Amino acid sequence: SKVDHKDISSKKILYSVGQSGYQGWKNFRDEITDRERKLFSEKLSSTCKKNKLIVDFKLHPASLQDQVFFYRNLSFNSHSKVLTYESVNRLMGKYGIIVFDMIASRALTYALYHDFEIILYVPNQLPVRTENFQDLESRVHIVRNVLELEKKLDLFSQNKLKHKTSNIKFNEKYFGHLSYEDSIEKAFQRIIG
Repeated sequence: SKVDHKDISSKKILYSVGQSGYQGWKNFRDEITDRERKLFSEKLSSTCKKNKLIVDFKLHPASLQDQVFFYRNLSFNSHSKVLTYESVNRLMGKYGIIVFDMIASRALTYALYHDFEIILYVPNQLPVRTENFQDLESRVHIVRNVLELEKKLDLFSQNKLKHKTSNIKFNEKYFGHLSYEDSIEKAFQRIIG
């Protein structure tokens, strides 16, 4: 069943940080670089501070040692937290919006299935399937660079960001009436390929 405890009125943001680029056996064309993630994270943090928003950083379990020092420094002198061992899926309901920097993420699919508000960072150079990407754009706020991120967060802070949850056509196409586990696998395969 769908999660119904999300706090959409919350001005808190959860950034589900993707794993470091060299972790795992992935296609490097399909991932952002560690440098891109660092610049994106810095812009996210500074824009949240400017707009008096709180962003918590949920680090990827496979990259804790690589990421913890950077994110602790980034969150210093703010109300942000660096979350290390908590399950990202269990955390999502406490936030008004969830930020991702990886398309190939089961946590993203979980957030889609459970109807959370999402910002997804997809740099221009990443290859995507046009039809599926257009479907994804109908359901999530896609940002292609840090300036687009700043605009979305500015709107979010002013309660002017268009809600993209509860997209019936998207849900029927990618999830249908499957169980959660089957829906996750189906959506993951259709969006990622």
